[in-house]
Amino acid sequence: MKTRAQLLEEVKAIMPQNYDDMQKAAFLANFVAQQVSFDEHFWWGNSKERKEAYENAKRQAITSKSTSKVPRKLICITITSLYVYLAKNMGLDVQYIANFGGEENVWSENNKIISQLKAFEHIAPSIKIKDRGYIKVDVQRDLHNLQTHCKPRFFGSKTMDETGIIELTDEEIDKVFRSINYIDKEYTDTYIDDILEKNKELPLSKKFKAIFTDERFLKEIQNSKCVEAWNFYKNITQKALKDRIKEQYGTNVSFFITYIKNSKSKKREYSFGIYSIQKDDEWIYMFSKRRNKLIEITLEEMKYLLEKGIEIKDMPGKNIFLNYLKRNNIVDTKKDKLSDFIEDIMYDDEQEIDL
Repeated sequence: MKTRAQLLEEVKAIMPQNYDDMQKAAFLANFVAQQVSFDEHFWWGNSKERKEAYENAKRQAITSKSTSKVPRKLICITITSLYVYLAKNMGLDVQYIANFGGEENVWSENNKIISQLKAFEHIAPSIKIKDRGYIKVDVQRDLHNLQTHCKPRFFGSKTMDETGIIELTDEEIDKVFRSINYIDKEYTDTYIDDILEKNKELPLSKKFKAIFTDERFLKEIQNSKCVEAWNFYKNITQKALKDRIKEQYGTNVSFFITYIKNSKSKKREYSFGIYSIQKDDEWIYMFSKRRNKLIEITLEEMKYLLEKGIEIKDMPGKNIFLNYLKRNNIVDTKKDKLSDFIEDIMYDDEQEIDL
């Protein structure tokens, strides 16, 4: 793990000195997104896990110094705190912006506002643009877009009821991100749209395979961790299921979340998958945290995972999937071929394994 000061030195070394405030804001959003990932214990955890992750993040953000190490897995509070630290040191006029359930946003120049946050309230940074006003830079909500070079959706955006900030046009956002060399030619989501269009007549399984094995796609997702990959893959699936295909497949295609308890840390380790139980187009993919991509697995491998203690989190479609598995007479799995399977699926490289 690097310290805040080390990350700041990296920014100073690579950010062009002639950037204006808008370019600096976009550059820092992209830089921070490449350093962090969202904590899956807060994203998918039970109420106890989520509360623990939230309170830990508040303490980290309030007590952080330039010498503090930056964990890879953060939530909105710690991501915002890191962005504010870098922005201030790069000469930007930056403020925290939060909403405590009232009609108007609450603004603050320092991190005292963090101590006022109640469970699960959201916070983001805002940057003052000369002669324009403040824009919101919600890095946390844009993580999966920025890590995969898709169109940023939460840079310079605002909701209808937000006050005190301005909204940038799509053209302004596109212009500033192209000016910092965020992409060479086209955004990744545009590239994926082209792949889907070229393969629009194929069954869904072959559409997905065309994307999931694509060289550029695999390169783009390499810096994404579990939650960002989940959001990225969900966006692709929604694109692929639109129009007549969605009517055809209905609830027979869905995502599922898995977890296993780490015997050493006693914490749940999360991953996810996607399945289709559509007649004549049945398949299961699981996300490998070691390889940072969805891999196709067999029914035998799915049974092995369940037998070894992996559980499927309660969610819409869980029973449909489990009933599908029960209806299939799955042969006994050859365990010797799957000795590293759980570690590959459920654990990050940096984690110690003790099953």
